[in-house]
Amino acid sequence: MRKGLKAAKLTVARRIAHHFIPHGVTFSVILQESHASLSTWPELLYATIDVQTCGSKDEPLKLIEVFKEIFKPGSLKIDFNEHLGEEPTSGSDD
Repeated sequence: MRKGLKAAKLTVARRIAHHFIPHGVTFSVILQESHASLSTWPELLYATIDVQTCGSKDEPLKLIEVFKEIFKPGSLKIDFNEHLGEEPTSGSDD
């Protein structure tokens, strides 16, 4: 994860990892730019990566490229969502 975050020029604020028994891991990082997580299901040969940033759309793609080099997945699905120009709502009518 560190190699990918460095390649994407993302800044880590905090890290947390949880190892599941008998196998699997979820690793999450709070970024100054937002967050990223990696979860694995070794018994299914499956992993997910979630990256959210408020910077360039190229940043998460660089992170994914590093993971592709490391994991060499047989298949890959990327969902890309842009939230540019949307103002967060507070839920009130003020």
